[in-house]
Amino acid sequence: MTEILRARELARTYDSNGATVLALRGVDIAVEQGELVAVMGPSGCGKSTLLNLLGGLDRPTAGEVFLGGERIDNLSEGERAVIRRHQVGILFQAYNLIGNLTVADNIELPALIAGLSSKEARTRRLALSEELDIADKSDTVPAKLSGGEQQRVAIARALINRPDVLLADEPTGNLDTKNARDVIDLLRSYNADGQTIVLVTHDPRVASAANRIIRMRDGWIVDETRIEDRHDSKAVLSSLMDLEV
Repeated sequence: MTEILRARELARTYDSNGATVLALRGVDIAVEQGELVAVMGPSGCGKSTLLNLLGGLDRPTAGEVFLGGERIDNLSEGERAVIRRHQVGILFQAYNLIGNLTVADNIELPALIAGLSSKEARTRRLALSEELDIADKSDTVPAKLSGGEQQRVAIARALINRPDVLLADEPTGNLDTKNARDVIDLLRSYNADGQTIVLVTHDPRVASAANRIIRMRDGWIVDETRIEDRHDSKAVLSSLMDLEV
């Protein structure tokens, strides 16, 4: 398989009230095209920091990030923004929808910013809305939607530019059990169609949907588990539920 995303010796430090906080301590990760990778770990272990670095939302203190074989961590903010428009889709736990725009406008906006015509943006939005069962919500504002519906809109928005990689930060964190299961099933279906996905989560049930699970603690990767087929997922879930994560 083709490697689509790689990080080498990633480190990230922050200053907090005069003290240096080590969020990442030399992390190596490689993601192949078509994988669904889950990054697990407790709050504060560095998994969201890692996702931000992989998506070009932040720059590492040390180390390198490559997307499609091209280094991106040393690019300017403007250059990294262009990459996020075209090559990386980002799905946030808090949805980050624009409150005064309709569902249709929220989904189409990234496509228009990326330079697509209004006609193509609308065509893509309609197709995604049908797939995600939100076609009847096009003229609705986000405040009128349930949490599950808002996350579906966020998924459509993240996928409208057909990114090489979808990065999802705790995509079920604000959802009830049913909506969380629906969102994971949706992400799994897109992955089955070839979409590369990296998600971070503290929930073993979410992680067990992945092809590969990476566990972090205190800014380090501490182990990895590969799920060779879906028949293994129940055993993996059982083992993960027994771990202190």
